[in-house]
Formats: sequence, structure tokens, C-alpha cells
Amino acid sequence: MMSRVITLKQLYLWVLSLAVFLSLSTYMHAENIKISSWRYRAADEKEWHPCTVPGIIQDYLIQAGKLPNPHYRQNEKLVQGVEDKDWVYSAEIKLPESLPVGGTDKYILSFKGIDTYSTIKLNGKVVGHTDNMFVGYDFDVRPYLQRGTNTLEVYLHAPLKQAHPLYEQAGINYPADNDHAPIHYSVFTRKAPYSYGWDWGMRLVTMGIWQPVTLTHYKGGRITSLDIRTEIDWDKQTNEAKYARIYVNPTSDYEGVFQNLRIRLKDGGKTLVEANTQYMDSDGVLITLPKPKLWWPKPWGQPHLYTLEVALFDDAHERILDEQTKQIGIREVKLVRQADHEGTSFYFQVNKQPLFAKGANYIPGDNILTKRTDETFRKLFDDVEFAEMNMLRVWGGGIYEDERFYEEADRRGILIWQDFMFACTAYPADSAFLDNVRREADYQVRRLKHHPSIVLWCGNNEIEEGIKYWGWQSRYSKAQYERMRVDYELLFRELLPRLVQRLDPDRTYIHSSPYSANWGRPESWLHSDVHYWGLWYGKEPFDAVDNRPMRFASEYGFQSFPDVDALKQFARPEDMSLESDVMRQHQKASTGNSLIREYMERDYRVPTDFEDFVYVGQVLQARGMEHVMQTLRRWRPVCMGSLYWQLNDAWPSVSWSSVDYYQNYKALHYTVRRSYAPLMLCTHLDGKMLSFSLANDYLEEIDAAHLAISVKNFEGKVLHQEERIIPHLKGNTTTLIDSISVEPFMKPDVYIDLKLSSQRGTAESRWYPVRTKEMKLPHTKGQMYDLNIKPIDKTKKTYQVEIKANCFLKDVFLSVPYMGARWSDNLLDLARGEKRTIILTLNEGTHLSREQVRVRTMNEINNQ
Repeated sequence: MMSRVITLKQLYLWVLSLAVFLSLSTYMHAENIKISSWRYRAADEKEWHPCTVPGIIQDYLIQAGKLPNPHYRQNEKLVQGVEDKDWVYSAEIKLPESLPVGGTDKYILSFKGIDTYSTIKLNGKVVGHTDNMFVGYDFDVRPYLQRGTNTLEVYLHAPLKQAHPLYEQAGINYPADNDHAPIHYSVFTRKAPYSYGWDWGMRLVTMGIWQPVTLTHYKGGRITSLDIRTEIDWDKQTNEAKYARIYVNPTSDYEGVFQNLRIRLKDGGKTLVEANTQYMDSDGVLITLPKPKLWWPKPWGQPHLYTLEVALFDDAHERILDEQTKQIGIREVKLVRQADHEGTSFYFQVNKQPLFAKGANYIPGDNILTKRTDETFRKLFDDVEFAEMNMLRVWGGGIYEDERFYEEADRRGILIWQDFMFACTAYPADSAFLDNVRREADYQVRRLKHHPSIVLWCGNNEIEEGIKYWGWQSRYSKAQYERMRVDYELLFRELLPRLVQRLDPDRTYIHSSPYSANWGRPESWLHSDVHYWGLWYGKEPFDAVDNRPMRFASEYGFQSFPDVDALKQFARPEDMSLESDVMRQHQKASTGNSLIREYMERDYRVPTDFEDFVYVGQVLQARGMEHVMQTLRRWRPVCMGSLYWQLNDAWPSVSWSSVDYYQNYKALHYTVRRSYAPLMLCTHLDGKMLSFSLANDYLEEIDAAHLAISVKNFEGKVLHQEERIIPHLKGNTTTLIDSISVEPFMKPDVYIDLKLSSQRGTAESRWYPVRTKEMKLPHTKGQMYDLNIKPIDKTKKTYQVEIKANCFLKDVFLSVPYMGARWSDNLLDLARGEKRTIILTLNEGTHLSREQVRVRTMNEINNQ
């Protein structure tokens, strides 16, 4: 045997190459394998069509011209029936030569969301099945993969046909009256309820692979779940956070001897804490962070986020097998429900501070969910911030939202009330249904619970209220009704609360919204959140809330049409009338248009021209809702929440929204901004005395505020004025400031201006002694206003619009014929001689002429 002499240079090169190999091997972990050549076809047809995934079958057909635009005129009727057929997807997977076939490596095929029933095959062999739109499915396809090209097939089963045997077995046509079909199959399928129709939405029972599909190769193991909990140690004297305890508890399918983990907590790229461990106790790995930066909701501070990185290593701790990264926030949230002298409280406490929730109910922004983009979610939360909101309720008739939704909420300090996806009907509770719901809730709670924005889990929307008060007792047999009641207990008072307590014990679960109150029983309003539909369905006036406080208004609203330019996107000139077939097709509330007219008659002059009617209807919605919102804030601390119905639309419709489907702000969205401002002056008339209160949502107190009171007529003459110094106003509360007698000023051409100035900012309010229809609004023969427009950037996307009132102008509303335009302010009351500069932002650059800016005023309506 010959010996070999290794030179020093050779030894150096060998060591260097080994170091490079070890360095590279440290990062040789999970590898994504491309899935390509997606195509689809009807199961009873042979021709394939290329497509993209994620995608929806109906959208493919619309894009191919095989279905019409469902939003246009009455085309909703023409897009039905797709859900009655089976459909098939196919794709190719080319396995890289460098990857092994067989052995112990894992190949995980992940479907983040399939709508809804499917059979999945790989190379002709069944991999698995799906039956829940809200569950992500992982399949280990190692036994089915082969060298070269692999064929993936997803066979979608018609959802109504799949549900029919369940319907026959149940023997009940459940009271899902928003399901726009004779047989309410929707309750049997774990799928977005609103896709079957709603009282604001079209019916489009979608099918498709609506979330991403991935195939990932894991060398040895992966992190299958990551449980993160935070606790705060508070300084009892200062209420400041002394320490944060972060419990990190990953689980994996690694089959080695150890669970070698590296956990890093970072802030702005800087590693604050690093922990390496092989074993964990039941609570996981504990990280202690002194003086943490807290996550705060608007407007209290920064919603600070830390980055948490978790890496799983092999036994030798040389190679990363898998890693996950999460953005986390450190905060403490409680729903406080305690008996008090008024009844039972209902409010959120964040980082030891009681919070008045200001926000709206949110629905999915489209029936075709895959049309939504990163820009969709960014603009959505721009709209939320514009309106000075601090909370959204993800309503239970839609979906558990996209990860991008919650990430935006985390970054912007917006709290999320999260419903489980059950709404407005009883549901079955047989063992198969409960097992399906259990998988759904387990998946969604694990997926979402690390988000600091989520503050509440709610079992459903209005189901117990329906059982008690919606007349189901008379529609069903005694045995069927009792079954609904018992099934409710099994699902919402047993299964879901137990699961939340096990998986997410630091968040509150409530079984339903409303929790116990009913809008027709005012005595219950002081013990629960309320869906106050005395407004609208009960035909109660907007000022009915003036002397009837409620704890937390989690739903209330009023309808309006989109602006005329939005109506033109889906209607022809001949459709522009209140009761045309097209307008009725886009009005899903049975009494909607007649209720708008009925309310309008009370406070406004009802125009005969349809376009004027649309304008007055938006003003009616905006001003009426403004009064309710400000009254709810005036009732603080008895009332601690205002979530109006609804923020947005899923299709172009007459609805309760403040932002229409085409992303135009209705007049309401501007009054929401004023009503939810951190400093807000509100008024209340009691007899002949007008009181005024300041809602101060800042945590800081205000000293030496200056209040100016001015009484004027429409000609601009000052009839009375006075000034007052308010020495002290508490933070995070509403304070009654003072009152004045208005008996001398109860005239149809008079108004009262209030302006409070402080080191924290200003708050203004304007009060009128008579209804709008009774006002003697001026209408000059000449030009009522001067309007000047000029671009303020080279792209011609942003314009400065200056309007000057030549007489008193009521409810000035500006619009342009471009969808999604944003005005910095709108729906203005302008005193004679008052000038206002407004910024207009367009989605695309264009030359905007003065003639394209439409100005509407109530002066024109009152002088017709």
C-alpha cells in the first residue's frame, strides 16, 4: 500500500471546499417544485383550455366570452348553472433530476383552498379529497411521484349535487332565506355563504382552485404548525410594560432523535434574542423581552411588529430542514363584560386602556375572490384609515380573509373582530358536519392567531337571534325547531368555544353577534352588543337613538344608490329609473327602494329626476348615519362601539355600503371620517337647550381648550357669538362641555357653528334647527360658486380643486366620471364667501377639465 503525501496547499483547498459545502448545506432546506401548464375543461367535454391558478371557473368562462359580464344589467340570470356541472383541472409537474424518488424525503402537495368538493389525482392515482372551502389540505405524494413528467388532476364535483343527499337526509329546508334558490343547499356545504346570494349580493355559486397550490420537497421534515403566545408583565404603578414573555411552540413531522430549533426575535433587522434548543415543555420555548415596544391600535401609538424566525435543523444541527417567519405584535386585549349600574358592559380593553371601537362590517370585496390583488388590500385599508376607523368586523357570511388582509391590519393598527363563517340560518350538527367544522376551525385558528390585530372570535352572525325572534317556530314542526335549538348549542356553545380555549386561550370567544340583545327589545341593549335594525327595517327615525343608549352597536345601517357615474357602468340610459328591471335586479333588499323614498320624504324634498334622487339618497344616508355615529360616541362610556353596516360591496348594487363596488366613496364615507375623528364635537337638542360634547379618543388630556360659538343666517350675518375657555378635558372619553338656549334661533335660514381649538387639534360642528326640506336655501340667478382646477403633478393623477361659495351652499357633493377617484374631502356645507381647497386623486393620469367636475347642492333640490 502506497502512502500519499498531502501538501499544505492541498489541505487548505480541501478544508476550504468542506467549509463551503457545510455553509451551503446549512441552507439546503425546503425546495418548491414548479407546477405548470394548468388547464381546465367541463367534465362532460373533451376540449381543454389554458388557465391560471388560483382561479375560478366562472371567471375563466367570462374571460373567454362564454359567459357575459354578470354585473351588466340583468346578466346575473345568465351566469347561473355552472355550479350544476363537474369541472376538471390538469397540470404538469416535472420532477428535477437532482431530487430522489422514493426514500424518506417528503413531497407535500398543498392546496391552500379549493372551492369546494374535489377528488385529487396524481398520475391517475387518488391522492385525496376535499369538502371544505375554508380548509387547507396537505398531501404527502411521495408514493405517487415518478421520474420525468407527472400529471396532476383536480376533479371538481358540482356543489349542489353533493349537498342534495345531505338535504334529503336532514329532511329540513333550513331557513337560509338569503340563499336565492328554492332548496337551501348552502347550509350543508362549508363554503362562503354569500356566494348563494344575500340581501345585498348576487348569486354566483363559484367553483375553482381559489388559493395557491404548491409542491414542496422536504429533506427529513418540516414545521407543521407554529404556536405563538405573548404575555406582558405590567408595572402596577405606571401601567407600563416591564417585560414581555413570548412562548414559541413549533411542531414538526421530523422523525429524527431531536427537535433542534433555532428561534430568533428581531426588530428592524436586528436580532434581539436567539435561542437554540432540542426540547420544549408544554408551553414551548420561552423568550423574555425587557421593555417591549407594544402594538397599539389607532390613534394611540405605533402598531409595532417584531419578526420571529424559527428554523428546524437535523440531528447534527448542520442543515436547516425547514423555517418559518412570522410578524408578531405584543399587546394585551380583553373583552370586558361586567355588571354595572346600567346593565352589563361590552367593550374592548387594549393594553389596559378602554377602547371605543370605531369601524364597520366588512364583506368580501368580490364574488370572484381571485380578482383581488395586493393593491386591492392596500386600497381597502387606505379607505379604512381615511375614515379614522380602528376596527373591522369580518362578518360571518363571507370568508376567513386572505393573509394579506390581516397583514395590512397588523401594520396599520386596525383591530379585527373575527366571525366564524356561519350566518342568518340554523345549521345541522350531525357528527360528519361537526367533524368538518372542527377541521375548519382548527385550521383557521392556527393560521390566524399570531396576528395581533385579531381581538375576538365570534361563533356566528345572528343565528340565535333568528332562532328566538324570526318566526322559525311557526315555519317548522316542534321537533324540527327543537333540533335547530339543540344543534345550535352543540356547534356554537360546545364545539367552537372548546376549540378556541384549547388553541387560542388568550382571546375571547362569544357564541354569536348579537350576544343576547335584540333590536326590537330596547331593554336588552344595555347588556350586549346590538344589531340595531330599528333603523331601516323597523322604520325608526335616525334620532330614535338620542334617548335610548346601547352598549355596542355591532350592526346598523341605511342604504343608498351608488353615484350616477357608477350606475352607468352597468346600466343603460333607459334603465335609469327607480323601479326599472335593472335597478330592481341590483337591489336585493325586498323593500329597499321604497324605504329609501319613505325616509327621504321625512327630511328632504323628493326629486322627480332619478339622478337627483340618487344624489339626495346619498345625502340622506350620509347625514342620517352621521347623526347615529355621533350619538353613539356621545353616549360613551355606556356605549363603547360603533360598527356600521357595511363598508364595501361585492358587486355593483344598491346597498348599505359607504364605498361602492367600483371603489368610489359615497357621501357616507366622508361623514364617517368626521364622525370617527379622534377629536369630535357632537350636539344634542333637549327641548330648547342645545348641549355639546367632545369625544376625545387620544389618551392625553386637553388643557385650556377654546370654544367658539357663532350663530349666523344664510346671508352670512352674525346673529350671536360667544367664546368660552374649557380648562380641562379628559383623555379617552367623551365630556359634556356646556349648552346654550336655541329658542331665539329656531328659524329655517339659521345655523350654529361650534369650533373647539386645543393643543391636540381642532373639532368643528354645525347644527341646524330645522329639517333640510324646511330650509330656505338661497338660489341665486348667477353662479352659486366659483370652481378652479389645476394639476399638481406631472402625471396628471392629482389635482387641486378650489371651490368658493357665492351664497350659502348645503351638501355640496363633487364627482368626476372616473371610477375610484379619491377626494380629500366632500359633502360640504359652505358659508357665503367660504373657500375650500380639495385634493382629487385619480387612478390614472388624464386631462381633467372643469366641465368634468360635477357639483351638486341641496340648494338646487330645495328650489325646484
